[in-house]
Amino acid sequence: MYLEVDHKVAGGGFFLTDTLPKCKIGQIDRPVGREKKVMSDTAKEKKRETIIAAALQVFRRKGFNGATIAEIAVAAGIGKGTVYEYFPSKAMLIHEALLFLLRHIESIIFGIAVLRIPPADKLRRMIDAFSFLEQEGAMAELNLLSDYWAEAFRQGDSANIYTLEFKKSYENARRLFMDVIEEGMAKQEFRSDVRPELLAAAIVGMLDGLFLQWYLDRERVPYARVIDHFCTCLLRGIRPPSPPGEIV
Repeated sequence: MYLEVDHKVAGGGFFLTDTLPKCKIGQIDRPVGREKKVMSDTAKEKKRETIIAAALQVFRRKGFNGATIAEIAVAAGIGKGTVYEYFPSKAMLIHEALLFLLRHIESIIFGIAVLRIPPADKLRRMIDAFSFLEQEGAMAELNLLSDYWAEAFRQGDSANIYTLEFKKSYENARRLFMDVIEEGMAKQEFRSDVRPELLAAAIVGMLDGLFLQWYLDRERVPYARVIDHFCTCLLRGIRPPSPPGEIV
């Protein structure tokens, strides 16, 4: 089933900045006696996110092995002991930071997928979102994700936590692309013989492979321009044929 709900997406780049985005908590009806607990839980979550954001800053500069809990605490403006209250080990903090990065990427794609715009426009925007690579500051995040990939391969076990998180992230990305493709087919904007699961996998695979080519040869592989041309060709190919005599 495809998604179609009202959702506004904030503008801006794809990569993370040094501070976390601020979110407003919706007002809900609840007993007054629970107010302190809710506020306490909110404060704890905010502190937890502050620590993760600080860890990402340090990981970018020092790498996983070079970073220390003491440095992360200084970056977060808290004591070393407070970091351990939220994350008993550096390994756990590294894992949570990876989850934060992956969820951030997924949230941007999801935000586009649920917009009330034509499926073809959604698909183009979702793919085009990855052109963030050419934005200033993006390489810090990409290098960090590459470090996570290296750690996943270093551990060797296909069931290690890093590999499993990447696998889940790919599954989520494919599911979002599938939803939009199925929506386009249901509205007869895309051909009826399209295989959503296969096309979604092809799109995600293209984005992944293109990143590697761009990383190795940025002069000859302009990421944003390649994505734009790919979208144009893809949408031409999956649109149903025009009725005879109709001018396209």
